[in-house]
Amino acid sequence: MNYIVGVNEFWFYIVLSALAGILVTWFYFKARIEAEVNTKERQLREGHKKQLLELQAELQLSNEQVATLTSENQNLLGKVNSLAAKCDALVSEVEQYELRHKQIEFEVATVQKYYKDARIDTTITI
Repeated sequence: MNYIVGVNEFWFYIVLSALAGILVTWFYFKARIEAEVNTKERQLREGHKKQLLELQAELQLSNEQVATLTSENQNLLGKVNSLAAKCDALVSEVEQYELRHKQIEFEVATVQKYYKDARIDTTITI
C-alpha cells in the first residue's frame, strides 16, 4: 500500500497540529486575559475617578461650610466687640454713679451733723 503520507510524517503532522492548536489557544487566552485586565483597570480607574470626584464635591461643600462659619464668626466677633464697648461704657458709668453716691452720702452725713448740732444748739438756748 502506498499512502500519501507515511507513518512518521503522520505523527509529525499530528504533533505539529497539536502544537499549533496549543499555540492558537495560548494566543486566544492571552488576548482574552489582557482584554479582561484592561477592562478591570479601566473600571478601577473610573471607580477611583468617581471616588475622587465625590471627595472633591465633599471637599467643596466643606469649604463652603467653613466659609459660612467664618463669616458667621466674623459677625459674632463684631457683635462681641460692640457689646464689650457697651460694657466698658456701662462700667465707667457705674463708677461715676458710685462716686456720685459717695459724694451724696458725704453731703447727707454733713447735713445730718449740722442738723444735729443745730438741734443741740436750739435746745440749749431755749
